Amino acid sequence: MTVPMETARPAGKRTFRLLRHFSLLSAVALALVIAALVILYRHFAVGGIILLAERQNELLTRTVFHAIWPPYGAHLASAGRLDAVALRNRPETGEIHRSLQELARHLPILKVKIYDLKGRVVFSTEAREIGQGEEANVLRFLSSGAEKPLTILGWKERFNGISGTAVRRFIAESYIPVRWEKKSAEAVFETYADVTGLMAEVNSNAGYFFFGLFLSFGALYGCLLLVVRRAEGILNSQHDEILKERSRLAASLDEIQRTQKMLVRAEKLSSIGTLTAGASHEILNPANIIGLHAQRLQWEHGEDTPVRESAGVILRNVKRITRICDNLRRFSSDEKLAMEPFSPEEVLSQCVKRLEPELRLAGVEIARDLLEPPARAVGDENQIQHVFLNLLRNAMDAMPEGGTLTVSSRKVSEDGGKWWELRVADTGAGIPADILHLIFDPFFTTKPEGKGMGLGLSVSHGIVEAHGGKIWAESAPREGAAFVIRLPLEAAQPPP
Repeated sequence: MTVPMETARPAGKRTFRLLRHFSLLSAVALALVIAALVILYRHFAVGGIILLAERQNELLTRTVFHAIWPPYGAHLASAGRLDAVALRNRPETGEIHRSLQELARHLPILKVKIYDLKGRVVFSTEAREIGQGEEANVLRFLSSGAEKPLTILGWKERFNGISGTAVRRFIAESYIPVRWEKKSAEAVFETYADVTGLMAEVNSNAGYFFFGLFLSFGALYGCLLLVVRRAEGILNSQHDEILKERSRLAASLDEIQRTQKMLVRAEKLSSIGTLTAGASHEILNPANIIGLHAQRLQWEHGEDTPVRESAGVILRNVKRITRICDNLRRFSSDEKLAMEPFSPEEVLSQCVKRLEPELRLAGVEIARDLLEPPARAVGDENQIQHVFLNLLRNAMDAMPEGGTLTVSSRKVSEDGGKWWELRVADTGAGIPADILHLIFDPFFTTKPEGKGMGLGLSVSHGIVEAHGGKIWAESAPREGAAFVIRLPLEAAQPPP
């Protein structure tokens, strides 16, 4: 987490998947439509074949009926009283079979079965079926009233017809009621017709129909894809423009907020600076006099005397007052920066060396990872040194029981420029997230009373910004804190 406000950036680029979704959905829809149309076509075509076969079988039945019923009607009407063997052996049965064979030479008769009104087979061109009864299709037909013909289309792997055995055929079976002198049906004829050729033609036409639909819908699909692809391109272009505009607005908002923050800070610094400049001057004058008198007391009294010890305490507190006033002066100062080339690594090394005795006494180990060869930047070396010392002291204070202080530097290319980056990290308790955004405010401190005024980070922030750089803090609970400084590697124009 960093203190500087980050520019709100739009989420990762997302594009409309219109073409992809349309191509998948429309392909599935067109496939379903083509399949449905082919199925409907075949359904109606097969229905037409059944109707045609039924009419043909009805005509054949009428022809056969008028040929055999006058001479053999009485026999067929009374055949139900005979058993199967007797019925097959009756001479009338053979005569009817020969008559049908003669008719089959001139008519497309495949097979004929005759049922009485009880559903028993009284004649069949296949002799073994004579005498059989209660066939399910016939019983359903008779129970429905047997007023209109019923035709069933089926596939036969093997079929025994009047002219011999046929294999792998489409057969249309028609149940047709017949009457002679009575108004009601006197018998039911089951006539078979071979419609294999017609079914082959239907399947062939269905294939052509499918191919034609495939080409037609394929052409339509291709045209629609071109239209949708162009529409998708327009939508994505507009979407990209919206994202760019959103990014520009976010950058503008970020700049406005940054400017507002700087104005508020400048106003606060201006009012506080006026007060602190006068106050620090008025405090330093008597403090210097007190310091001089304390030094005189030390000179006048020997070692290990109470007066000399008290004078030492006075001198230490005078130095503390001087340091506080120096921070106040820096805080309120508008002095011009002395911008000159310098090596940040060399300045940092000098600061670490200067604080090494204090760090050792505090039980803090130092880990270095600095650039080699050192970088070259442009800035006010004294001011930057003050920032480095302040950050190092803060890191040391954050580890009262000792720890590791890590200083590392590197070069960074970002935001169209080249930067030198310093990272000062400690292994202390870290900075709570709810106050992280406040640590650079003037007079804000988390140290115990008497340990600091809360000006060090605020002064450091001002110095870094005056150099055209950036400073922020990162922290995680129980993982310590890190302060990051970025200074431009090229000459920066200090703010007016």
